[in-house]
Amino acid sequence: MIDQVAEDWRTQGGRIALTSYRGRRGHPMVFACELFDQLRQLSGDKAAWKILDAHPDWVRDVAVDHAFPEDVDTRQDYETLLREATPLV
Repeated sequence: MIDQVAEDWRTQGGRIALTSYRGRRGHPMVFACELFDQLRQLSGDKAAWKILDAHPDWVRDVAVDHAFPEDVDTRQDYETLLREATPLV
């Protein structure tokens, strides 16, 4: 997903590109350098979404045909994800 969103942003430009998992917006996101000062001033969970909510016209969705991924914020979330992951063969 990272490569796909980054490549889309490189070729299409714009201020913000984000992944859209079958219509549901999520990470990863790419922000133009001009927004870094605004990003630095934000804090807390979902901080970057404040910019997206305030400026929907700056956002371009990069559609992917995958289920929305689970949120992994803690070590416990990560360990649960590992236990439930299907090994790639």
